[in-house]
Amino acid sequence: MQGKNKTFRLAALAVAALVLISTTGHAATFTVNSLFDDTFSNDSNPGDGTCLDSSPNSNTCTLRAAIEEANALAGPDRIEFSVAGEIGPDSGLLGPLPDITDELVIFAGNAPGATFGGPPMVYLDGAAVDPSSDPFAAGLRVVSGSLEVFDLGIVAFPRAGIEFDNGIDGGRVDRCWLGLDADGNVDAHPSSLSTVGVRLLGSNAVIGKSGPPGALTGLGNIISGNAAGGIQILGDANTVLGNTIGMTLEGLVARGNGNYGIFMFDTADSNRIGGGDPGDDSGNHIANNSLGGIVVDGSGNEVDANTFGFKPGTGVFFASGTTAIEVAGDGHVIGGAEGNRIVDRRSGTKANILLGRTPVGGDTPATNVLVTGNRIGTETVSLGSRYGIRVAVDGSTGNAIADNLINNTTFGVQIDADGNTVTRNQLGTEPQLGSGNQWGIQVSSANNEISENTIGNSEFEGILITGAFNLIFANDIGFAAGIGAVGNGRGGIEIRSGTDTLIQGNRILNNGGPGIAIRDIGSIEGITVLGNSIRSNEGIGVDILEFDGSFMPGPTLNDPGDADTGANRKMNYPEFGEAVPVPGSDPLETVVTYLVDADTANQAYPITVDFYYGQRVNGYGRRDGSALIGSDTYDTPGASKTLTLTLPGGIGADWHFSALATDADGNTSEFAPARSLGEMLFRDGYEE
Repeated sequence: MQGKNKTFRLAALAVAALVLISTTGHAATFTVNSLFDDTFSNDSNPGDGTCLDSSPNSNTCTLRAAIEEANALAGPDRIEFSVAGEIGPDSGLLGPLPDITDELVIFAGNAPGATFGGPPMVYLDGAAVDPSSDPFAAGLRVVSGSLEVFDLGIVAFPRAGIEFDNGIDGGRVDRCWLGLDADGNVDAHPSSLSTVGVRLLGSNAVIGKSGPPGALTGLGNIISGNAAGGIQILGDANTVLGNTIGMTLEGLVARGNGNYGIFMFDTADSNRIGGGDPGDDSGNHIANNSLGGIVVDGSGNEVDANTFGFKPGTGVFFASGTTAIEVAGDGHVIGGAEGNRIVDRRSGTKANILLGRTPVGGDTPATNVLVTGNRIGTETVSLGSRYGIRVAVDGSTGNAIADNLINNTTFGVQIDADGNTVTRNQLGTEPQLGSGNQWGIQVSSANNEISENTIGNSEFEGILITGAFNLIFANDIGFAAGIGAVGNGRGGIEIRSGTDTLIQGNRILNNGGPGIAIRDIGSIEGITVLGNSIRSNEGIGVDILEFDGSFMPGPTLNDPGDADTGANRKMNYPEFGEAVPVPGSDPLETVVTYLVDADTANQAYPITVDFYYGQRVNGYGRRDGSALIGSDTYDTPGASKTLTLTLPGGIGADWHFSALATDADGNTSEFAPARSLGEMLFRDGYEE
């Protein structure tokens, strides 16, 4: 932009006779009528209430003189512009503009040629500021009092376009372009110390739109093309709303910032990034930043209603290939009433939302974070990333992943740290997309709860478990309310490693393999299956996959005394003797005789036997169960037991029953071969 300076300075001379001050609305209003910033640009007498630079016989008010005069006067002051063009502080002359030390509004919206929401007509250009002599120079820096800046362009300063280091005094920045010139092009500083757009060391600043939910004002800023990042937040209780970060104004052309679009340091607490009422357009639109969209650290920060990879309404979707939101620290909320929309065409190994960071210098966990209401990969243009939401890094615990919609990833949710909850998410169920994730949820860690999720259209399994001591509870896997069958390609749940996991109360339907598959690996023990509805899958309900060159689906036959070893100790399933309906019973009752062939040397007693009913298919029962009828305790090895099963109303002779056996250590068998509820079978023994 330096090439424009001569033209602008000639324009400044032409309007030099314009005068200088008014005093309405603020303690003083100073009108800048000169673009010069040279050896005469200081105010001639700061504090006299008149903005005049120090040139002989001056009638000129420079921006530097206006700031000096405002600093010297107590109370809220205002600076306006009667000229348009570029102001270029120079380290070889007076250096950076002075720090702002008192309450001030800088308004460039009335400069010649300015239009509301259009490109700024007044620019600060720091290309002549030498970072070796002024390494911390900002375009504007406030150290005391609030600062409000409107309709100004700022490029190419060594430190920041605007820096708030004013404690709790806050301020506002709106309708400014930070990092791009008026044509939307990057105008970078010539050194590697190029600027960030905004740096917030204090509290209570508003960057972008302002106001209560439902009544926001402002348009937001364009913060793009900065070499060291868009916004850095080190302070507390700041608000960032409605900005475009990493794109041009219209959202059509990539103009990414170096590093991250927004970076919150570990000192940053209780800041708000986006959020508000639907229709406020309060979210920030973030794409194309070189390392990622947002880093959240500190505690109690909120990130909601932002978009990543696109600006709504443009039809343009970018391919950043970076993580949208990285989270460390404690107690944040990522998402909320609107949720963040992430449809960036991300590929490779990245996550859209990552809890737990691995920066240089050591891992930083995320704790007690709520990730809720976000939409990830739910547009047809999304090419997918490796992870929709990932919890990583040891110590990332107490996090809740709830009520998100996730499509087009390798793993919709990946849990690699202990003690987290994944609940009420919709994974792969967007009907307009026709396909889901490769796996819905993978858990490689311990003591996690996976509950009440709807998981469908996965290429492979709905849930993949390789960790221990997890609870898989009340999920719909292969079925979605209001949609119907959304079967996963290879199965409902697969246990590949780990111990002591409870699978309870799930609906597992319509999947392309077993309802629950347990790989026959001897180290897998304590996989307990209780009270699930498992039916209409291509495979059997519970399948211990025996290895014969590969893990093979299909029933594993009982062995005498249950002496064989393997996953869940290859617990023998119950064997049925008589099944006698009680004449005239309503609801239907059936007297069943059974035994479990398991020696005490091989399985832990007592053994719980859970009975299930299910519908016959093509006249045959299946080794699965639609619902739990009841349970019985089997505590005498080798003995036959008899009990009466009472069926729910409406269940008749066209249904079958089966059963699972679980020993005292939590090892559950496969389903027994199905038996009819309505006729006597197998009076002569227990084998088919």
